[in-house]
Amino acid sequence: MDRRASAEPRAVEVQRDGRWWPGLQSAWRFDPERGWVAEVTFSMDHEWGRGNHMDAVPADRVRLPLTSEPGGERV
Repeated sequence: MDRRASAEPRAVEVQRDGRWWPGLQSAWRFDPERGWVAEVTFSMDHEWGRGNHMDAVPADRVRLPLTSEPGGERV
């Protein structure tokens, strides 16, 4: 398995159920069936409260967070 870990997890946003949730990405991993996936942890709201999740998501479901700068440009 090809895995490229970061020295420290980086802040990202993870898409789940049509929304983007704050999270951390620890590595990129090559999955023979899905290609490169991001290993992430993130929290999202449920009807019973906030839940923490660990997942491996395709590249199009992870992005760098918006900056706090005016205009909301990506870093």
